[in-house]
Amino acid sequence: MATALSQLLRDGIAAAQAKEFERARALLQPVTNALPNDALAWFWLAIASPSADAAIACLRRVLAIDASHSAARAALARLLVTQAGTAAAAGNRKEARACASEATQLAPENDAAWLALAAVTNDRAERLDAVRRAFAIDPQPATRARLHQALLHQAVMVAGADRADARRLFHEAAGLDPTDMHVWQALVQLSDTPSEALDVVRELVTAAPDHEPGRTFLKKALAADAGSLEAAGNTEGAAERWREATRVDAGDLEAWLGVARLTGDEEEARRAILTAYEIDADNERVLQAMKDIGETPLDPAAFQPPPDAFANLEQPADAFVPFDAASDPFAQFDLSADPFQRFAPAPAESEAPCDVAPPAAQPVEAVPPPPVPADEPREVLAVAPAPAAPIVAPPPPTAPPVLAGPPASEEAEPVAPPPTAPPRAAAQVPSPPAANGRRTVMVVDDSPTIRKILGLTLERAGYRVVAEPDGESAVERLTQVVPDVILLDIAMPKLDGYEVCKRIRSDPRTAHVPVVMLSGKDALFDKVKGHMAGATEYLTKPFEPPAVLAAVSNACQPAPGAVDG
Repeated sequence: MATALSQLLRDGIAAAQAKEFERARALLQPVTNALPNDALAWFWLAIASPSADAAIACLRRVLAIDASHSAARAALARLLVTQAGTAAAAGNRKEARACASEATQLAPENDAAWLALAAVTNDRAERLDAVRRAFAIDPQPATRARLHQALLHQAVMVAGADRADARRLFHEAAGLDPTDMHVWQALVQLSDTPSEALDVVRELVTAAPDHEPGRTFLKKALAADAGSLEAAGNTEGAAERWREATRVDAGDLEAWLGVARLTGDEEEARRAILTAYEIDADNERVLQAMKDIGETPLDPAAFQPPPDAFANLEQPADAFVPFDAASDPFAQFDLSADPFQRFAPAPAESEAPCDVAPPAAQPVEAVPPPPVPADEPREVLAVAPAPAAPIVAPPPPTAPPVLAGPPASEEAEPVAPPPTAPPRAAAQVPSPPAANGRRTVMVVDDSPTIRKILGLTLERAGYRVVAEPDGESAVERLTQVVPDVILLDIAMPKLDGYEVCKRIRSDPRTAHVPVVMLSGKDALFDKVKGHMAGATEYLTKPFEPPAVLAAVSNACQPAPGAVDG
């Protein structure tokens, strides 16, 4: 009998391994009936079961016989998670929770079991604990997001009854995602004093130092605490808050005015007011503060130059050699002959004669210019006949020669005619306005001071300036206007200069616009990276206005063959 049951068990296991589940069940069922405490037979019968319910019953029987059967325990936990999902989909949350809870007890190291329990339970505390357990087992991004959401939900629910517990939950959520401004705003609302709120926002900036909304939030918190301290009579504490605000944002006008108003150091107040003037020279409060410290901005209109201001630099009236406008300056030359004939190469003696002789050069008669009044200069056009043979002309002179008299001898070199259009030199001064209006320069820099300085420099040179404080706003503005040149800072929040330059080059509307990159770095790698992104030129801070104007002017020059304007 025992031998026959053993053979049935072997044949049943082999059938299950071959996935012949119906035959396996027919072989294993008699074994479990005859040997109800044989864990091996029940385990393989579970594998050959026709449904999850039947398999769960068999696995429970295995664990009742042998509680240390690890394979049966793990398999039962997985099947219970599946069963919990099926029950939840059918609306039977009670059965779903029972299955998920049993799975967590069987396999507490299985994160799927804890996530199933969190999904089907109605108890907020149990849900939060289950997600915490799952995240501790396997901190996947999806599990992190579920835990963050569960923490926020629980914190909001308890905030009215237990502010301390709500703060603890929000802090735990901030640890999972320090850039979530909703968490920090909730913590500020749960703070009892402005100083506590400021500590919360400092914690935010420490956790996410490059998070621009967090830095803006910190400036607001510093301003609020400064106002609270000033109202309480603590002017030095309020001044320190404004100093911290200037360290967060050196372009914060209110912060500099706050320092100037509250500091006890006159020299510090003076420096603060001058800095505020650099940020916004048109602000009425800044102008009043400048008057208070005896600094009156100079008005250019109040300083008119004398009529002879540049007399010592101008050429005297007789610097040019006069000529008789009524005479013909070319009368001394015989224009009827080919003046270039003597430059033609002599034919070689061994060279075969041409079958067709070249046409003789036609003489060109000199046409005397019409008389012009002696006191009115005139423009003389020299007309030269076509050369009899091809020649290579020497490089054109930078200025037309002065004809002071006849050549010294017959062998003297002839005077070359002036070039029709001198080559365009590298621009050292701002380009003239375009034909249809002033050229437009976009300045993109997160420093208000630099935007102000560049704007004034370029506007005085005749350019129209469009200024943007960061990369995102610059990309948005480029959908409305296409400038002639873009001055682009590299280190900026939101989008750095490299990414902005790539977007400019990828847009057919702006791909042709020259981009001059501005940076505080002078490393070769940064320059190479800027040119790879599509930059036309690279300027290193600090830079002088002439260098900026030269770069803009060079960028404004049309490409060879293009039509300017």
